[in-house]
Amino acid sequence: MNLSEIMEEQDLGPNGAQVAAADMIAMNARELAEVLETFETSYILIDTPGQIELFTFRASGPVLIDAFGRDDSALVYLNDPALVKTASGFVSSVLLSATVQFRHGLPFINVLSKSDHFEDRWSLVDKVRLAEDVDERQAVPELDRRAQ
Repeated sequence: MNLSEIMEEQDLGPNGAQVAAADMIAMNARELAEVLETFETSYILIDTPGQIELFTFRASGPVLIDAFGRDDSALVYLNDPALVKTASGFVSSVLLSATVQFRHGLPFINVLSKSDHFEDRWSLVDKVRLAEDVDERQAVPELDRRAQ
């Protein structure tokens, strides 16, 4: 599908075109699954749009999962390193990933994407350890202070 064509044909903006494209894919999910079944491979990765709403909060996500085989599916959630640099961003990312996990009820893997771009002075592991050691009311301000 071509978003520019969908935008022009249906007089939609970029977001509306993405929703329309996701719905079109969902309507043809069984046909797509049949094509994928012809591949001789142990697994297939399907990259959904980065907008969480399209896959998680609309019917198209579960329709695709069911068409491809819910029992054989797992989700990989890509956490953006730009978001997780601060404590509040890290917590927000964790909550977003938990939302996806709970909405779909599938085996789930959290991945820090573009980790080569993560130029933080101290690691996420250190942040988690600090959060365990600091009074919970002070954890977020302390993590943000150290991240600067």
